[in-house]
Amino acid sequence: MGYYIVTDLKMSPWAISIYTVIVTVISVGLNKSFGNLIDSGVDVRRLLFISVFSFCCASVILNFGVGYHWLIVLVAPLFALANSSLSVMYTFGRLYAERHHHDVQRYNAFLRMNTSTGWIIGPSIAFGVLGIWGIQASFLVSLLLGLLWMIVWAIAIPDEFRHAANTTNKSTLSGSISFKLRIAAVACMCFAATNILFTASMPIYLIEEVGLPEFTPGMSFAIKCIVEIPVIYWATYLAKRWGDQNVLKFSALLGLVVMLLMTTVKTAPMLAAYAVLEGVYYGLFAGTAVGFMQSFANGRMGRATSIYISSLFVGGMIGTVSVGVVASIYGFIGSIYLAAITACMAFVAVTCLKYSIGVRHTERSE
Repeated sequence: MGYYIVTDLKMSPWAISIYTVIVTVISVGLNKSFGNLIDSGVDVRRLLFISVFSFCCASVILNFGVGYHWLIVLVAPLFALANSSLSVMYTFGRLYAERHHHDVQRYNAFLRMNTSTGWIIGPSIAFGVLGIWGIQASFLVSLLLGLLWMIVWAIAIPDEFRHAANTTNKSTLSGSISFKLRIAAVACMCFAATNILFTASMPIYLIEEVGLPEFTPGMSFAIKCIVEIPVIYWATYLAKRWGDQNVLKFSALLGLVVMLLMTTVKTAPMLAAYAVLEGVYYGLFAGTAVGFMQSFANGRMGRATSIYISSLFVGGMIGTVSVGVVASIYGFIGSIYLAAITACMAFVAVTCLKYSIGVRHTERSE
């Protein structure tokens, strides 16, 4: 979308930030609403249909072609509604795993692995089609994938799947967000900001500032994603053995080390080695964070999961907006140093929950 805004709509780069902020703010509000609806016993299938249908509508509009103002007024809210599907599916996955007696941590990891796989496939298709046939062809493929999504929704999502809401416990349903859940959300937000700060800075940093060949950003991203997927699954075993908090602390420290190493990269082989470590740190976070946040649900699984997804959106927004500001002053290497700082902040936030989580894991093992 950023490429479309700048190259086809002929807008300045700041227009990307405005679009990103609008989509993120609406997504956060919708995630909260959808989480509350799930906790209140609303049919998951209906909520997911709203997201699928909104995605298809946004794709249709883009295929007809609109100016920037209509992009803000129509497309941004529709894509925000589509974004709510991520929160709905993670909550649905958790409830489905519990209802059918599956291993919850492994099921969460399975969902997260599929999300990462989508991130590998989606950008590759989008820019591959764009390079051959142009941006409108990419939007057409987007619509076709939306229709495929609609077919999968019709076949795979069970009818009348509802959370068995405890309507007798009014205090739980209407209670405020706990302090521990807020701190956990801050940690996830910092992880997301670290990832976006580096990902957004990497291409220009490697090519323009380091002087590496043009293929190296794509190579780095591919290696990171390939490593990330098995690590997500592996993280569930580590979480069971050492606890969610310890895995996330190690992930944050490794993220700090990786960001600092990236500021020293000189050759493609060095970059490849660091990309492997990047995949490990982010895979450990991705495979653990969903269950980590849900452990503070206190009977409100929909709300806890929606807060997790919202923390990723907010962290991504902070990272996206910060890149342009920091890079204009210190260069894109400055954005990577900032990513190291947010990784350190993630470590501090997770550590703040040490004692409460340590007690929870001790009691569970006993």
